[in-house]
Amino acid sequence: MSSIQQEEFPSEAKTIKSLLVVKASDELFRMRTKLIHSRQAEGFRYLILLPSPFVILMIRWYHLKYYHAGTQFLMNKIRERFWLLRYRRTISKVIRRCTTVYGILEKKVCRLIQLHCRFVVQKL
Repeated sequence: MSSIQQEEFPSEAKTIKSLLVVKASDELFRMRTKLIHSRQAEGFRYLILLPSPFVILMIRWYHLKYYHAGTQFLMNKIRERFWLLRYRRTISKVIRRCTTVYGILEKKVCRLIQLHCRFVVQKL
């Protein structure tokens, strides 16, 4: 993971995209959260900062693990351990590309259109 981070982020960075970043003893870049004085585990207080290429695979894995969960749920689950740049946009993009979710949404939209058409016809 550290080799992926080193390729993506500058080695001496104190801030990346206006986030305060610390290089931990395990050689990983970690984002310093507001919870640094919390009694939570260090992994929760200092979240691992992940670069873009690795993120899409991880989001896809979480999406399948939690049975095609939605954007908000995935954001909360992933944010427990990692910090992603452009969270919502990236997760939404992965979900939109999921053929299972797209098929379900397409069926729901078709069903709503059918119901709306029946309602309009009944009024006439």
